[in-house]
Parts: sequence; structure tokens; C-alpha cells
Amino acid sequence: MARINLLDTRTTSFGDLIGNGKIYRVPPFQRDYSWNEENWEDLWQDILLLQANSDSSHYMGALVLQSSSRSDKEFTIIDGQQRLATLSIVSIAVIDKIQKLVEREEQKEANQEPRNSEGDSGNI
Repeated sequence: MARINLLDTRTTSFGDLIGNGKIYRVPPFQRDYSWNEENWEDLWQDILLLQANSDSSHYMGALVLQSSSRSDKEFTIIDGQQRLATLSIVSIAVIDKIQKLVEREEQKEANQEPRNSEGDSGNI
């Protein structure tokens, strides 16, 4: 009988989580979004520390996903939806700000194309 891996653990970056057309669904039994100002402030301080020390990465905690039987790119979020939603909101806000800077031709060259510095693993 074939052995089934019930638990697949790995460390991955936020970029990998949201990249490659992956779809995450929050099941109806999950609680509503409930982060408050204190939670946001803690995350923001972590982001500022990352900016000050570009060699580090942010441990965003455990994310428990259940793969879909329909596709290898669809997942149900069992645990971690608050963190994933918050980091997604921050990412969308940053992208929006960069687009507005480009439209106003402010810092145009720096904002037109995403850049990765050498050694940047894309982790958050």
C-alpha cells in the first residue's frame, strides 16, 4: 500500500505563497477578520525592522493549508487567514502607492519595474 504524506512542512516566502497563480479560499467556518490596531502595529514594526536589516526575514507564523482535489494551485486556509489577509492588504497598498508615484512621474525609474537586490530572497 502506498504511503501518504499527511503533513508537508516547509518554510516559504510570502512571495511564493501569493505567486504563481495560487488561489486561497477561506472556508465559511473561519472567524471574521479581527485584527486591531495593536496587531497591525506589531506587524508594521516587524516590517520596519526588515527594512533596516535587509539580510533578515520575517517569520509570519504557521500557515495551515489544505490542498484542493480540483487543482494543485488551490488551497483552503485552515489557520493563518488573519496574517495572510493582512500581508495581502499591505502588499496591495504598497503596489497602489508605487503605481500612483509612476503616474505622477515621481521617482519614475525606481518605481517602474520591481527590482530584487542580490541576495534578496523575497521573504517577509
